[in-house]
Amino acid sequence: MVVDKVASTAVLGVCGTLGFHETGKQIHCHALKSGFLSDLGVGNAIMTMYSNCSNMDDAIKIFNALSIWSKMEKAGIKPDIVTFVLIISAYRHTNSNLVDHCQNLFLSMKTIYHIDPTVEHYTSLVGVLGYWGLLDEAEEMINKMPIQPEASVWRALLDACRIHSNKKIGKRAAKHLLAMKPQDPSTYILVSNLYSASGRWHCSDMIREEMRAKGFRNVQAEVGSFMKIRFIHFMQGINPIPMPKTYTVDWS
Repeated sequence: MVVDKVASTAVLGVCGTLGFHETGKQIHCHALKSGFLSDLGVGNAIMTMYSNCSNMDDAIKIFNALSIWSKMEKAGIKPDIVTFVLIISAYRHTNSNLVDHCQNLFLSMKTIYHIDPTVEHYTSLVGVLGYWGLLDEAEEMINKMPIQPEASVWRALLDACRIHSNKKIGKRAAKHLLAMKPQDPSTYILVSNLYSASGRWHCSDMIREEMRAKGFRNVQAEVGSFMKIRFIHFMQGINPIPMPKTYTVDWS
């Protein structure tokens, strides 16, 4: 089977939708070896795949966000919604002196480009502010959002609290998350990691015990058999790839 640009784009889309990160990386390598990266469709599919698989770091590396943003500005090219998410997120990879630039860029979405920021944009900006330790500013921004904050926004703040061992704000973020997603084990994992990062191991153990009591000992995600079989059959045109049946969090 010949996997051309069109097929690569399609498979990358499937990988992003189903969360097949490792398989998507293999398609990325195939596209690189085949010289497909210069194709706009393939490049966008690669960025979207990494972004959908929650790997913004690799998405930003592919996008080379700030460099391309500078060229887009000079050429007068209007960025779209996805482009803004990647550009904002890229400021985690610069330095704290550029946070103001990031905030100004965020404001320019509405004032210059007439694009209403979505939850994804707020999540990205909270991630940047939180990464550089501006946790109070991040929390204040969430509380003043003109749209209803979703779990992803509070999760970004909670993760930043883990990085900086800020239990005070972290508890408030966790409270919002648990109210919105009481059956989402990732929230408990983040809270447990927050306590561990600050040396409060007994509190971390209590969270894990609570997870066990709620039946979160093994967190599994099943992929439909038919989709998985058809997908593996298609992928064999490139390389036989073993697909995991479950994803497990081991609390032992």
